[in-house]
Amino acid sequence: MARLSLASLRTRLLLLVLLATIPALGLTLYTNLEERQLRKALVQEHAMRLSRLVSADYERLIEDARQLLVSLARLPAVRDRDHAACNALFADLLTQHSSYANLGVIDTDGNVICTAVPITDEVYLGDRVYFRRVLETREFAIGEYQVGRITEKATVNFGYPVLDDAGHVRAVVFAALDLAWLELARQAGLPPGTMLTVIDRNGTILSRYPDEGRWVGELMPEPLVLNAILTQKGNGTTDAPGTDGIPRLFSFAPFG
Repeated sequence: MARLSLASLRTRLLLLVLLATIPALGLTLYTNLEERQLRKALVQEHAMRLSRLVSADYERLIEDARQLLVSLARLPAVRDRDHAACNALFADLLTQHSSYANLGVIDTDGNVICTAVPITDEVYLGDRVYFRRVLETREFAIGEYQVGRITEKATVNFGYPVLDDAGHVRAVVFAALDLAWLELARQAGLPPGTMLTVIDRNGTILSRYPDEGRWVGELMPEPLVLNAILTQKGNGTTDAPGTDGIPRLFSFAPFG
């Protein structure tokens, strides 16, 4: 499948709730056209409501990450580049935040100068999307799917600027969200028969439930749904074949 960029939607992540509904077959039970249309509208409304609820959960997750990074960026050990104190502090914080694979600080040249997960050699992260966005915008930024060079885990990273007294960016503090945790977090509370997919702005799957370890890091295999997302500006529903070829109802809502 060709890679589709969703950057024009001005969002960093996209949440898609995929319901195991089969409108094309299930709605044939309603012989009256008006009844079929009403039933379909109700199903679509339910799907959108569910996708917005789950999207709000992820919005809170992102806001939690932003608040954590804002706090870390103000710490003397971070601002003063006290490597030993920063490493020890971040290592302790990581034990308290099981959703993250790592916490760290990158200097403006892209080199890691502090990390909760110990390193023995220099690590360069200057090519990471979230790092470049922080330098460009001096604001909180969200990255894309990646495999960490320190953790070797699948993550999506958040970054925030560390500013000096003059307001210049001195470094970038980051938090790496563990995608394995993201999958576990969404395995409870979904209605029976619901499939949930989270993708980044490139259409790469960050989390998919149920998954069985097959999809994370792969492009979303439903191109018609990606096209619908672009057409409907990131919010809406569409009927499209699932990976099993059966027509299903997809609802989607952006976050981040």
